[in-house]
Amino acid sequence: MFLTYIVALCALCLIGLLVWAFGDRLARLVFAVAVLALSALPATAAPLDAFITAATPSIIELLGAFLTAAIALAARTARQKWGIEIEAKHREALQSAILTGARLAIAGRLDTAAAIQLILKHVSVSVPDAVTALQPSAEVLENLARAKLQEAAQIVGTDKLTDAMRKPLAG
Repeated sequence: MFLTYIVALCALCLIGLLVWAFGDRLARLVFAVAVLALSALPATAAPLDAFITAATPSIIELLGAFLTAAIALAARTARQKWGIEIEAKHREALQSAILTGARLAIAGRLDTAAAIQLILKHVSVSVPDAVTALQPSAEVLENLARAKLQEAAQIVGTDKLTDAMRKPLAG
């Protein structure tokens, strides 16, 4: 019976750790009082043995419920973390495709409107999964294309496209 008492105390401690981690101050106080009360009782007392024998199935069910909740919380946290990482990969792919399209437009010495259309076409062909996952509006994509076009033009240096890009923004 002593082993059953120890198992019950360990289960209570595990439940307490979960309460301590996720609970509020009142739950922590109740848990601390319960642990102190159980640890103060003699392990060989006959009434305690009868109580532990009767309470073991309930404790195991509670332990199962808390473990299920802990697993669900861990799964939700992992899903959020990996979801954010996947979104970051899509954003990075989209930015890279826009910059590549901008470099293509600069190399082709296109005017601003044609350059933006080339960038948007390149994005839709090269990273359709990122566009589908992020679902940016056409206006957002055009603004990103315009910004990356200016950025790429600054890297390459002043040319016809750079001059054309500065005119609409200055006026």
